[in-house]
Amino acid sequence: MIVIRDVEHFKVYYPRLTIRACLTLDSLFGDVTAPISTGVVSLENQCLILSLCLQEENLQEDEIYDILDLVDDPIQLIIDLFEEAGLISQDTEQNASEGQETSNNDTLEEDLTFSQHMDKMLESCMQIGMSEEEFMNSTLKQVTRYAETYQHKQRARLEEQAY
Repeated sequence: MIVIRDVEHFKVYYPRLTIRACLTLDSLFGDVTAPISTGVVSLENQCLILSLCLQEENLQEDEIYDILDLVDDPIQLIIDLFEEAGLISQDTEQNASEGQETSNNDTLEEDLTFSQHMDKMLESCMQIGMSEEEFMNSTLKQVTRYAETYQHKQRARLEEQAY
């Protein structure tokens, strides 16, 4: 969990890159990771990403700049937000093994855009009991854990029935 502490105003912020925020980035940039893919994140994009990550706070533009000033390394904060959301991974060994494992799946769904993929995920999640609002306010990593937990429960239930 990422925490930004504003000692001066006695406030704590919990920024999260939700699926709703990811879809917004995807529609603005054509790729959800485009704002960080070059390695240099402009101040304008830092503020945009942070405002998307703090949507429920309903902050004004100058407040976003003030919060950004509280952070020692804003670019690292942005990278951490993307990593926490499950959109990127800084573990190069894990990326290499995941690349080998997912390459077969990618060929099946290579023509899907991020938005289309999220629509399919939403449909699947709604079938297993997650509401659309819960889905949109969750991170990609949280939705994945939710689906995996559901699969484990179903498997355990079926094993119990078979026994």
